[in-house]
Order: sequence, then structure tokens, then C-alpha cells
Amino acid sequence: MKIQSAGQQKYQDLIRKPAERVRTAMIVWISLACLAFISFFSNVWVALILAAAAAVLAARNIGARRALEGALDGIEDREDFFCQLMEGNTMEFPGYPVVVTREYLVTAYQTVLVYRLEEVKKAGREELKKILFPGKVKVNEEILNKVSAYIG
Repeated sequence: MKIQSAGQQKYQDLIRKPAERVRTAMIVWISLACLAFISFFSNVWVALILAAAAAVLAARNIGARRALEGALDGIEDREDFFCQLMEGNTMEFPGYPVVVTREYLVTAYQTVLVYRLEEVKKAGREELKKILFPGKVKVNEEILNKVSAYIG
């Protein structure tokens, strides 16, 4: 995505870690593929094993890249979304990849997830906790309370 506004830059800053993981994984599978090619001249079996590992990693990486690129597919008006990221009433939390705008809740831990606030309002507190702090991320009660009050 070509960055044209401050909102787009803010979004790119938010998704920096998931994007870096995707790029790093791409470097790994391409390196394995190159190593498989080089190994082909000395040991075909090693080359086949490395090529298979590279293919599996490539498939997973391509899926992760498509998910990252498609994170905004559900947003009808992207220009408005990026403008909302720059509004004064946007909630951000240092150290946590969570942003709450007028209409959206965005999280960017392992993958980027964009929720409409009207959907999140229907969810209970436990569901909101899972959205804000997925997997093994430690729950921050202060953030949970602020977001609950904001969308409440």
C-alpha cells in the first residue's frame, strides 16, 4: 500500500510487527529454497527435504501475507478509516498494538484484525478481553476497562 496520508502512516506503524514477521518468514523460505538448489548438486535427498520445507514455509507465508494485505477488505470507506486514526478521540495504548477509533477497534498482535465497534458492543466483557488480548498476551485490566467504558 502506497502511503499517502498521516492516517495510512499511522496504520503502517501499527502493523509494523506483523509485517516484519511476514518479511522475515519470506527471507527464511527463500533461503531454504536457494539452499535446496545448491544442495541438489551434491545430495539430491537433502535437496528434496530442504525444498519440501521451503514449500511448506512458502505456503504459510503467502497465506499470512494475503491476510495482512486483506485486513482492510471489510472496510467500505478506507479514506474515512484512515482519517479516524488521526482524530483526537482515538484511543491508543503505548506498548499494545490496539487502537480504538470512532467506528473501529484495530488489534495487530500476530495478525491484524479490524472490528466494527457496533459488533464489539454486542460482545460481552470476556469476548472483548479475548479480542484485546488474544492467546498468551497478558491482560491489562486498565486497557480493558478504558475500552469497555469507551464502547459501553
